[in-house]
Amino acid sequence: MSLGLSIKFFAASVTICSCWAATTVFAQPTEGLDARCKAEVLPPGYVAVGELESPECPTSTPPAKNAWYIDKLRDGIVSCKRIDYENDYAPLVGYIVCDTEASENCPSRFDGSDNAFKLTLTKSCDRFSFEGCIAPLAWDEKLKFSDGERHFPTRQLVVIDAIENSPSCVGHQECFRHGSLNPVCQPASTSIKRSQIRGNVPVCIAHNWPLIHHLNALNSEPNNERPILVKRIFKTSGCPEGGFGDYNAMILERAPSEWKGVKLFTCSPALRRRSFVDDIAWIWLFNNKASEPIGGRFEVLEEFQDERCGDDWEKTKNAFTLRFQ
Repeated sequence: MSLGLSIKFFAASVTICSCWAATTVFAQPTEGLDARCKAEVLPPGYVAVGELESPECPTSTPPAKNAWYIDKLRDGIVSCKRIDYENDYAPLVGYIVCDTEASENCPSRFDGSDNAFKLTLTKSCDRFSFEGCIAPLAWDEKLKFSDGERHFPTRQLVVIDAIENSPSCVGHQECFRHGSLNPVCQPASTSIKRSQIRGNVPVCIAHNWPLIHHLNALNSEPNNERPILVKRIFKTSGCPEGGFGDYNAMILERAPSEWKGVKLFTCSPALRRRSFVDDIAWIWLFNNKASEPIGGRFEVLEEFQDERCGDDWEKTKNAFTLRFQ
């Protein structure tokens, strides 16, 4: 329901002081914004930026109000609600909570802590900075070792953002090993922001093919650490092209600490890569119906179609319930 309401608020910044700290309270302007009842799902591409009481919406228990002011999602917007990576639509799931703030427009918290969330693209968040240099991203399929075989390099951290031919990387190298063979080194001219996988991490697929290779090995090794699950596959303007068909981004999440024997949702137990041979293996895993654990690590309990995993390229089942051993 779109509410025909216009309550005027003006931008303000007030500093509330205590003997311990100073907290800046922001009031975002809500004049001219559309509104939705809290009982409704927000339209894709919009977030809640303030609350109001409306006679057109179901009643709520005071002091809570029954409707949201909504504004178009953009980098740096302050929202009254966290991102729900399980149920929210793209493009919102391509953002992260970069920081928390106090807002006069959002519902207060009983403990007095920040009640609003600054949403940014992962690469825009100031928690991440450019550090380290890697070989050019387009080179990652060209690694050739002294035994004459080609191998995909592996990296264990998420690449958040990348700048090709960065002046800060002049003279740097990135080296990869293959068993006991001597390492192969290449000029590392690409400056990167990177992060470990903690919680839900929106990832640009084009930046992370070596990581995808590492995760395939990780999730197949019986005695390896906690697996990494693909929770969403989607398209976003915040990532370059180059991914799974039309989709260029995904959400990665580590399995919970008590993951053995637990049923877990994932969009793929093995992540699709770009070579023909890799795709054959990926298709087999995606369509495997065997009850035996794959690679001794997990068994597929259920296969189904789920919008959280994108529109599968074969128009078939694209999501799984797994049980790791």
